[in-house]
Amino acid sequence: MDKAHNFISTVWDLKSNFISSIWDLKSIEFGVGQDRKSYRIVTENHNGPCSFIAICNILILRGEMEIPVRHTSVSYKYLSQLVVNHSRSLNAYNDSSKSIVSERMPKTQEIVELNPVFTESKSFGGPFGIPFLLGRLGIEPVHGWLVDPESPEAETVSEVEDHDSAVSLIAKALINSGKPSEERTKAADTMRKFFHDTRSQLTRYGISQLASTTEPGALMVLYRNFHLSVLYKRDALDDPGLYSLVTDQCLSNEPSVVWERVEDLNGGGSPTFVDSRFIKSSAAVDMQRIRSEQQLRSEELQSEILRAEIDFQRGEQAKEDLRAEGRRSAEKECLAEIWEWLQKRKEYRATRAKQHHRRAKQGQAPFDRAELWVENIEVKRSRREFDRTSYCIEFHANSGSRRQSRHAEAYGWTAHQLTEYFDGTTLDMEDCDITVLRRVSAMVPLTLSFQARPRLSQQQRPQVTQPDVNPSRPCIIM
Repeated sequence: MDKAHNFISTVWDLKSNFISSIWDLKSIEFGVGQDRKSYRIVTENHNGPCSFIAICNILILRGEMEIPVRHTSVSYKYLSQLVVNHSRSLNAYNDSSKSIVSERMPKTQEIVELNPVFTESKSFGGPFGIPFLLGRLGIEPVHGWLVDPESPEAETVSEVEDHDSAVSLIAKALINSGKPSEERTKAADTMRKFFHDTRSQLTRYGISQLASTTEPGALMVLYRNFHLSVLYKRDALDDPGLYSLVTDQCLSNEPSVVWERVEDLNGGGSPTFVDSRFIKSSAAVDMQRIRSEQQLRSEELQSEILRAEIDFQRGEQAKEDLRAEGRRSAEKECLAEIWEWLQKRKEYRATRAKQHHRRAKQGQAPFDRAELWVENIEVKRSRREFDRTSYCIEFHANSGSRRQSRHAEAYGWTAHQLTEYFDGTTLDMEDCDITVLRRVSAMVPLTLSFQARPRLSQQQRPQVTQPDVNPSRPCIIM
């Protein structure tokens, strides 16, 4: 998702070149009882930096930052200096924190890089800069994009967890439409439906959670529709509702529209606007068009993020395909070398086996060590570890496993002991060394798993430890 955010941020930067960084001020009244007073909030022009403006307005309404009356408009440079000065007044933070605030402030002019978790209103995934900056300023970000735990999609959404993971899941399902797993396809379809049903990025359950966890009179930052705004819970018995501050610059001279009630509008309906005294505004009908345009921009941005993620996933898949092709090529080369070595040893194995049986028929003593001879060897790929490849050699004898078992037991070795003995043995195969990794089967025909290593020069090759040449110990003649 970082790639998707970088792509959208680039688009945002291009658009920002044509957007003025001068914002008008609007006078509103805020507070309860004797604390009620007039404030001058910052309004937002088309596609303005909502993150930065939300930070400024919440500090203004808290009385922690004030703009002189002589100003009718302000610039980013002026406001950012006020915010940095405010951070210096917080005794809880050291010089390092102050410098972090100064360094991260420009990020607030870019697209909102928040990744809401669908199960917790105060949780955002990912190491993004804005939540960190808000925390340094004592501002808490929240969202209402929550899944109802009683809904059919609750289990899937909870497993996916957050927005970025959901977008990545959908993108992977789309680019692998020909061969996705049934479980992944079902999860992707569920998330697409969840996005469509909650396209306002606010749910009824999320609103109820915000209302129950927010203290009356509290001011927080609400994330919604890729936009940050000031959230306020009214401290009134008759209407303890949630409201977001309206900062549209086109309404800077409209005193009847100050707050918008936070409601679930996924099923349609018109937003509710109120003035400074929370009296319903008659201008609400005119605001329907503005909110519709904002919703449309939000959906377009969601589509851009998804397209960027799809492009990123396609690039990653292409890289993985190249790596897989390289691994397959290396495996084929390694198997070819092993098979060539086995063919070279075929004549020796046959000669050695004939000598062994001839001595046995003549009643002569066997060789000075027990030899399990084999005539047919099958090489199979067993498993893969990192960039190395594990293979499996299966030893089969034409005369069957019973003869081999009896032959091994004649020297006091059972099939299980035989396999244990060779577990961890290193065999020198001329062009490459193979190390037995683990016992695959305790039965004869013996199956050993080994790992092929890259070909080494004579100087680089380690000293190979061969099995002890002991008459009571068996060895495999290959």
